[in-house]
Amino acid sequence: MSIPLIAILCTTMLATSFLSGIFGMAGGMILIGVLLAIMPLPEAMALHAVTQMASNGWRALLWLKYVMWRSVAAYLVGAAIAMALWSLTKYVPSKALALLLLGVTPFMVRLMPVSLKPNPDSAPQGVIYGIICTTLLLLTGVAGPLLDIFFLGGGSDRRQKIATKGICQLFGHSAKLIYFGGVIGRGCLGRSDHRRSCDHGLDDWNDGRLRRAQPDDR
Repeated sequence: MSIPLIAILCTTMLATSFLSGIFGMAGGMILIGVLLAIMPLPEAMALHAVTQMASNGWRALLWLKYVMWRSVAAYLVGAAIAMALWSLTKYVPSKALALLLLGVTPFMVRLMPVSLKPNPDSAPQGVIYGIICTTLLLLTGVAGPLLDIFFLGGGSDRRQKIATKGICQLFGHSAKLIYFGGVIGRGCLGRSDHRRSCDHGLDDWNDGRLRRAQPDDR
């Protein structure tokens, strides 16, 4: 990776961190968009996961005593279900699909039924949101807009919402890192019979690895 590219990545990460810190949203979406534009999809997802784990983890650590652990437990059950199902398929979206879904994600909250009022105190809703948000994380890299709507419901105060969402995001991005850094790497990259089941994202990654491995003939 060239020095100018590293500088661009570091500047983008810093700027989006300030954006998330000030407004509490949007930083992660902008960062994953930039990463997908300049990196292969699996590498972009893994790097984005690490940065978001750091930012959300620190936010949750600061207000750890305000975390609503019952809501976290329900969310993690749903996240585990989604992770298990996606690990069976070892699917990697193409960049085009990931960017398309990334653009649609903020509007997905409009698809929620009006009668279904988000309530983070509801265990069944927590499981459902865990499944949906983890799926979005593995397809687009982000699930913040939908998770924001979920935690706006209920009777919790601002600190509880921020702390609990931070913990959920920490575990969600950890799952994303495990998926693209471990499950996909072991399941697809080293096995030719699985390579066809992986989409163009892994093709880009493999091509990049081959180019780096080939000596320069010039």
